[in-house]
Amino acid sequence: MMHHYLPMIRRWLWLLALTTVVAGLVSYTLSSRQPLHYTARTKLLVGPAVQSLNPDLNDLRAAAQLMEVYAVLPTMRPFQEQLIADQGWDFSPGELESKITITTDTTTQILTISVLDDDRERAAEIANAVADQLVAQSPTAAQSDALRQQLQEQIARVESAIRTSEETLRQLEGEMALADTEQQRTSIANRIAQERSYKSEAERLLVSLYTTLQKAPNNLIAVLEPATRGRPVDRQISLKTILGALSGLVGGIALMMAAERANDTIRTPEDLHTASEAPYLGNLLTHVVPHRYGPIVLARADTSVAEGYRQLGMKLRLAGHSRPLNRVLVGDVRGDGSSGEVAANLAVVLAQLGDNVILVDADPYRRVVSQMFELTDRAGLTEWYGSDDELSEMLVPTAVEGLAVLPAGMQPVDLFALMASPRFAAALAHLDEVVDIVVLAAPALATVAASAVLAARADGTLIAVRAGRDRRHEVREVLTNLHAVGAPVAGTVLVTPAQGLRRRLGWQRRSTPVAARQQMSRTQRRVTSKTVES
Repeated sequence: MMHHYLPMIRRWLWLLALTTVVAGLVSYTLSSRQPLHYTARTKLLVGPAVQSLNPDLNDLRAAAQLMEVYAVLPTMRPFQEQLIADQGWDFSPGELESKITITTDTTTQILTISVLDDDRERAAEIANAVADQLVAQSPTAAQSDALRQQLQEQIARVESAIRTSEETLRQLEGEMALADTEQQRTSIANRIAQERSYKSEAERLLVSLYTTLQKAPNNLIAVLEPATRGRPVDRQISLKTILGALSGLVGGIALMMAAERANDTIRTPEDLHTASEAPYLGNLLTHVVPHRYGPIVLARADTSVAEGYRQLGMKLRLAGHSRPLNRVLVGDVRGDGSSGEVAANLAVVLAQLGDNVILVDADPYRRVVSQMFELTDRAGLTEWYGSDDELSEMLVPTAVEGLAVLPAGMQPVDLFALMASPRFAAALAHLDEVVDIVVLAAPALATVAASAVLAARADGTLIAVRAGRDRRHEVREVLTNLHAVGAPVAGTVLVTPAQGLRRRLGWQRRSTPVAARQQMSRTQRRVTSKTVES
């Protein structure tokens, strides 16, 4: 999976970098230009959590519900209008509401009022004013002190009554000790019992009053922590910049995937598989300007690039086909010259395998094969068509044993008439008799009709698809045209022009044709008799 996406990422790395940097810069600019705000907060306690000595669970639950009510009050318009009128502020209730944020904590029963403003002093002022308004509107604000005072007065009266009762009991007990008659003692005892009952009732009332005094009311709200000067709010420029850059990266990936889906250019073997059902025979590296250098399999035989051509030759020569491949046509899609370089290297490989091979440069428009073998000034196919000479007279032996080249020629010619002529068909049939394999380098398969005629006369057509240039629909169109004329397709190869191939292989450009021929050994110059006679 990663092998499929890595080439795509390399192709669109500029877009990913651009979207990431642009989005990051935009986020940084917008974040740094935001005005500095300040926050201030006031904390209030709702309920008897602190004031009451023994709060029960029901009291705490009631206080939690009341806290939610107090949290809603500052969002009400009458509350806001009264607060603005009391403080003399010059903003609207809606603006005030946008500055205030209220949070509640049912566990601690603490209500927090947070205010965000661009003035640190005003932020604290607003927070404290909202808290004071809540306290002022709560029922305990005006009634709590009065209720406690009443309870304390009642407690004082009951305590005084208890002391009086105790004094009365002491007097009655003294009288009991001085009584002489049974009737006096009985009367005093009844009075003592009544006084003790009165004292017990007073003591119970005193306990109840103390309990009520110690228990705080549920609907109690008090300021725990008033707001001080507002603190500056972190604008989180770094975080926003990173998030912006990540969003730009995601957007770049989306654009990359959309562009890849909309673009049907063939770039990978997987793309070629989706465009063609023909056998895929490999990926080949070629020169951007192939005619400046000779065949790779001769100049740098020890490289992996040369091995790719050898593997291609082995597949074509040794793989089973419906009929022998005596004539192999090599053609590219748009006529970029890659067919000439592939055909030249393939012909050398087939000759090295022991076959007698004739390489025909059937592309007089580009003449890549002729340029690679330095035969551009030699008469060839086009001169043969305009004369009565035999085609074998135009063959040129090469430094590779068993390989001869038929140059494209120098004269302009009607290529379609040449390829469709019975004379050319007869010449090809004669070549089949004198050599093992004829390799033909054809013009563009998609645009030159003569290529289809030539493909119909070949035993197999090898389609060279240029990576990053040819499109899927063009390859399908070529296959349709070949099938329409009954031309068998031997397979496809993906050709990748390498900008740094010369540097990577340590390539030395040929100096002159004479110097190149002087470097050939006698063994390299020898051509089999069968090829020469052809």
